[in-house]
Amino acid sequence: MITSARLTHAAHDGEMDLTQRLTARVHGLVQRFDSALTRARHDGWSNIITGLGHETRDKRMFGTVAAAPMFGEAFLSELYSGDGMAKRIVDLPVKEQTREWIRFSSDSPSEQNKGVLQALQVLGAQRAIREGLAWGRLYGGAIVLLGADDGRQLWQPLQTDRIRSFDWLSVMDRYEIDIAARYQDLKSGKRGQPQFYRVVNPGSGVE
Repeated sequence: MITSARLTHAAHDGEMDLTQRLTARVHGLVQRFDSALTRARHDGWSNIITGLGHETRDKRMFGTVAAAPMFGEAFLSELYSGDGMAKRIVDLPVKEQTREWIRFSSDSPSEQNKGVLQALQVLGAQRAIREGLAWGRLYGGAIVLLGADDGRQLWQPLQTDRIRSFDWLSVMDRYEIDIAARYQDLKSGKRGQPQFYRVVNPGSGVE
């Protein structure tokens, strides 16, 4: 015959066993959760059930960022001249940008505006601007150098109040120029910007 003391003891043992199992189960879940958080993605999203953010279950965790290939001048030139689609990608936006050319919004006399347009036409400004924009799109950069005659050398700062004439425009892509010096003065507001450019001659080196 089972006494009430034995029944009470058995019930107590059963409760202890159930409590221990529940405690162990909760502890195991906490450990798994902590492990998942430790190996979660940097954005913080994780899901133990679906494997989101878990380095051994989430396929996206194996993705890496590789350096993009850098195409050189020769390859880009051949692409532009040999692939019609590449040429259209470069040229069409440029033609649309310069299609209507220049409109004057100032109150300057019409004769003066005509004189400006005639001077730009003599310089071949529209062609030069189009070419510069196209080379900038193709090669990643270009400049249009204005031959302003102020009586000084090209490497000297332009004196706008001494300009006598505008003689020529020269288009150079990023492979024909190099930054020779940058502004260093913190107070100038131009620190880090190019101060001098160096013209590079592809055949003989630096000029």
